[in-house]
Amino acid sequence: MSIETITTLLYIWLPISVVLPFIILWFIRKTWHLKNDLTKQDYAVRHYEEMLYAARDGYLTYSVYKKKIYQYCSRRLATLLNLKKGIQSNVDEVFGIFEEPEEELLKQSFDKLVKDGTPFETLAKAKTGKNFSITGTRISSANEEINFSCIWFRDISKTADYIDRITQEAYACRKKVEDFRILIDNLPCPVWLRNEDMKLTILIRG
Repeated sequence: MSIETITTLLYIWLPISVVLPFIILWFIRKTWHLKNDLTKQDYAVRHYEEMLYAARDGYLTYSVYKKKIYQYCSRRLATLLNLKKGIQSNVDEVFGIFEEPEEELLKQSFDKLVKDGTPFETLAKAKTGKNFSITGTRISSANEEINFSCIWFRDISKTADYIDRITQEAYACRKKVEDFRILIDNLPCPVWLRNEDMKLTILIRG
C-alpha cells in the first residue's frame, strides 16, 4: 500500500473517528428520550384505563384505518356483560348478549353511526336480565387523524327495578284511595272533613 493511499485513508478516517462518537452519543441520548417518553405514555394509558374501569360505564370502540378494522372492548364492559372472550370481544359478540329485538335495533343504530356518524341513545335488556342505557357517538381528534365510533354501556338495572317498584307502589296507593272513596260515597250517613281552621273542605251528604 502506497504512502498516498495511506494518507488518503487517514484523511477519510480521522474526521469519521472524531465525528462518529458524537453521532453514537446523540443516538443513545435520542433512544433514551424516546424510551422515557414511551414509558410515560404507557403509564398514562394504563392510568386512564384503570380510571375508566373504576367508572360505572363500559365502552366499545370501532375504527377503520388503512382499510383495517380496529375494535377495543373495555374491561368494564367485559365484566358488565360477562363476555366469554373478555376484552377480545367484537361488536357482534357484544350485541349478541342482548335480546333479539334490541340486538337488531343496536346493529341498525351502529351501522348508521359508522357510516354517517349519526349518534343514538337507547335502552336494551340483556339475556341475563340486566337493563342497560346505551349511547353511541362519533369521536374525532382536532386534526381528524383519529376518527372512531364509541358505544357506551351503563347498567341501569337497579334504577329500572326501583322505578318499577315505585310505579307498583303508586298504583297500589291509588287503588286504595279509590276503594276508600267508593266506600265513603256509599255510606248511608253524611261525612265531612274540616281543616286546621275548622273550615269545611269535604262534605258527602250520604
